[in-house]
Amino acid sequence: MAENVRYFLEQTVPELEDLERKNVFSKTEINKIMRRRTEFEHRIAGRASKSADFIKYIQYEMNLDNLRRKRIERLSPTGIVDMSQSVSDWSGQRKILFIFERAVRKFYGDLQLWSLYLQYAKELGSINVVEKIYSKMIQLHPTDTDLWISAAKFEFEENANAKNARTLLQRALRFNSEQEKMWLNYFVFELSYVSKLLLRRRILGLNSATQQIEQQELDRIEKEDEQRQINEKIQANEDIFTDNFQSLSTVKLNNLPETDINMLGAPDSNPALKGDVALAVFRIAVDTLTKTRRGFKGYSLSLVKKFISIVDGFEVLDREYLVSSIVTHMSSLEPTCSEYIVIVLTLPLRYLSISSPELPVKLQLSVNNYLKLDEPSIKNEYVEFLTKLLEESRNEKNDRIAILLQHLVKKCKYSI
Repeated sequence: MAENVRYFLEQTVPELEDLERKNVFSKTEINKIMRRRTEFEHRIAGRASKSADFIKYIQYEMNLDNLRRKRIERLSPTGIVDMSQSVSDWSGQRKILFIFERAVRKFYGDLQLWSLYLQYAKELGSINVVEKIYSKMIQLHPTDTDLWISAAKFEFEENANAKNARTLLQRALRFNSEQEKMWLNYFVFELSYVSKLLLRRRILGLNSATQQIEQQELDRIEKEDEQRQINEKIQANEDIFTDNFQSLSTVKLNNLPETDINMLGAPDSNPALKGDVALAVFRIAVDTLTKTRRGFKGYSLSLVKKFISIVDGFEVLDREYLVSSIVTHMSSLEPTCSEYIVIVLTLPLRYLSISSPELPVKLQLSVNNYLKLDEPSIKNEYVEFLTKLLEESRNEKNDRIAILLQHLVKKCKYSI
């Protein structure tokens, strides 16, 4: 034990000598730092050491590194401190990471310790270290769903690596296929990924597949006309030829082929961009989760509502298509479920704003379909939906729609 302590302390000597040379700490302060480190090293090296001993050691090193930075910042204008880059500029952070590594190696089951280690690595912005930490944590705690979700979220949002995020979530489901939370988060990921693609396309001004074909045809005709005019002007005047040649060059620059950007096509030609991958995840999730639980009807209904509530938050996507697909799948399993019927009735109105010109027509059609039903539970739920719309129209001070909804609510209540 004493040899290990001496070895670790000797590794810090170049750093302390450099701090003294740069006039950041005095000789007396260097000796105090060495004594404190010796105490901590003996404490964590003992058999009775606890994770709290490592945390105190780490906190001391963090405070010491903060003091070093503040002192350099304060003394740099005076010229007392040497501002050249040297070993002491990064040795503090490296030592803290090393203490964390020794701590989690000894107390590998302490999730709080792992969490602090992960948090510090993220603050440093060290992606390689963060990925290494997540990898070790997942190996030690494969049934911790929050850990898998956190790792996938980091890959997708921080590291911008959707492929790694998807791989992590799929691996997580192999260990936690019965965990509803994992399936819901995988569903969120697939919708988020498609949303980012569509937003990127919107920013770049890309149109749907049909519009792109039409535009390409218009561009071809325009280029042919342009070329014909140029040829005519070449024969008439050389100067005019030069001007139009420049114009043609501009047209070509504005219509460069965008092969790399358009590899995925468009939502109307590529089902993946409509969210069909997420729908596949939904179907597998429902089939997997409902098999492991009794009372299929009640549980599947609450599960479907959670998936639909997730879809509600993705305005970029065709939410009506996604919810319709979800309800269609579930109605094939439970065709007589009243709440599914209500969702179908209200789906055309679900994502329309109160001020939408389509609302009155779709509202009337929905009410007409409602009046054909006889089940009281369906009618009560439908009236509740109309009442919420009425409150929303009043809040937005849309008197015309409010009057219409008020009339329809009375009509529906009367039919109960």
